[in-house]
Amino acid sequence: MGSKGRKHIMDKAELQRRPLTLDEKLGLFFNSNKVLVLFPASFIIYLIQPFFFLIFGLLSFALIKRREVKVPKMPFFLPASSGINYDPFNPSPAKKQDGSKSYRGAKGIVYFGNEVENNLQCWFDNGTVKQHCSFLAATGSGKTFTMIGIFNVNSLIFGAGYILIDGKADLDLAHKEISTTSV
Repeated sequence: MGSKGRKHIMDKAELQRRPLTLDEKLGLFFNSNKVLVLFPASFIIYLIQPFFFLIFGLLSFALIKRREVKVPKMPFFLPASSGINYDPFNPSPAKKQDGSKSYRGAKGIVYFGNEVENNLQCWFDNGTVKQHCSFLAATGSGKTFTMIGIFNVNSLIFGAGYILIDGKADLDLAHKEISTTSV
């Protein structure tokens, strides 16, 4: 089977070096922060060919504005560490003077994992976790181990500690915490 069987196997490094098409390159450029280069480019166009300055300047302004307005979409709250002041999942109970809705900033503090279909992160705020997060299951199904995993991940993400009080006084709890943190 020597070299005959290996001719169809591609090296992983070669797959990653695949050249991008022009459409892919333009899409990556316009959806990144590199699009800000268009403003200085419009000034250079003004010096070389003033006729095209207005067209290119308006086009670059529209592309930059489109990039600026883009808010990431997640199934629940946006993470508080993102610093975004507009979270579409977090409406304010108070309405504006004209009666329209207003939205608060990102408040997600508990990371629960990723959504199955879209692989989007699931973050919950403090109030949602207190109101809706409960683990109902039979004895021995892994409730404590699941909670330890969630607490450990969130404490590592935010660089903070946590306190876990076990009503059963299980001495094996400390061993479970250490083993899940050290992995």
